[in-house]
Amino acid sequence: VHVDEQIVHGQVLQAGRERSPRRRRPAPPPQPPQPSPAGQGKLDPGGHCLAQLLYQPDLLAALDDRCNELRISTLDAEDFNGAVDQAIFSEMVEALSSEGRWDSRALGAGLEASLQERFQHLLDHGASLPALQPSQAVDDLLVVVMRLRIARLRRRLAELQYLLEYAQGEHDQRGIQDYTARVMEHTVSMRHLQQMLNERSWVGKRSRVL
Repeated sequence: VHVDEQIVHGQVLQAGRERSPRRRRPAPPPQPPQPSPAGQGKLDPGGHCLAQLLYQPDLLAALDDRCNELRISTLDAEDFNGAVDQAIFSEMVEALSSEGRWDSRALGAGLEASLQERFQHLLDHGASLPALQPSQAVDDLLVVVMRLRIARLRRRLAELQYLLEYAQGEHDQRGIQDYTARVMEHTVSMRHLQQMLNERSWVGKRSRVL
């Protein structure tokens, strides 16, 4: 019987609440920290990225172009850590896709009440950032996107490892083959992104020295 990924994935999120009387299951993967509901305090890389994009929304199209040039997926909501930032990014993309003029105040006013404080905090942080040339700003954002994507792949890899161990415990050969292949795929993607990130970091350090 093939392991139903949705069912087992739900067990990942609820791991520790139920115990099987038949078999000891592997420990669940650690969950990433979530931003505080108030949206205050130091921003993580995803929050910093979102803040800069909210303050300079024109950078998003340029960032997408750079991602396409490097053949990596463009930034999307799932790259952000936390439902609040994901929702704000989705609203921003929808607003940018409309034909009206970008208006951050109107966007903030139209958000749900639970998002408004975080939105304002991000907008204020974006306004406090040092002014950069658009090309430099995009380069910096590209590095952040790579780091966000690596973190996202690492989280998904931990979930797949859990699913693989569960399939092994159930002697589910089809599941073992499926999850093994996906673990390898995610591992290769993560290593490729890490290599690209390392190369960009080396080039940046060299240019500063020269």
